[in-house]
Amino acid sequence: MPRRDAKLLNVPEETRLRVQQWHKEEGMPACLRHIKEELGITISESAAYDTFGKWRTREVFASYYERARETVENEANVKDLTPEQVEEAVDRNFIMLAVDDKNVEMYMQLRKLRIADQRAKRQNRVAETKLKQGAKALKQKDKALQLAERRVTLLGQKIEEAKKATQSETLSAEERAQRVREILGD
Repeated sequence: MPRRDAKLLNVPEETRLRVQQWHKEEGMPACLRHIKEELGITISESAAYDTFGKWRTREVFASYYERARETVENEANVKDLTPEQVEEAVDRNFIMLAVDDKNVEMYMQLRKLRIADQRAKRQNRVAETKLKQGAKALKQKDKALQLAERRVTLLGQKIEEAKKATQSETLSAEERAQRVREILGD
């Protein structure tokens, strides 16, 4: 069952701004009344404060992201950065903005995300390496199999040729034996 504040948490931007305005101008009790009467959402005061906090985190996050993106885009215009380097630079700048604003909670969340992202990328690289090694080994085994099949085919041809030589009536027994040795490479 979805949380009761999920309906309020995910309202459109215009509605969110209206709710924040009610709270700012009239206080929490009046804001809760407006939410119930105008939006048809019943929510407790603590759930409303929790939702406001999440909205604030989203706003801060969006602000940090935009500032970090601008900084990195300016750097990318000066330097020749790969997309991966741009992503890394955005992450670092994002974290530094949280530090500059002394936003410990945001900093901790960003560090956790960055560590998880780095771990996932590392695991991805390991998986890609294993996949490439497996593909290379498979290709080598395929070549070895093709070579073995070619050898079997050639050996089959030699055996047929040797069989014909042993059945030849124009050759003596010694000549037939000599011919079989020549064919089979003995």
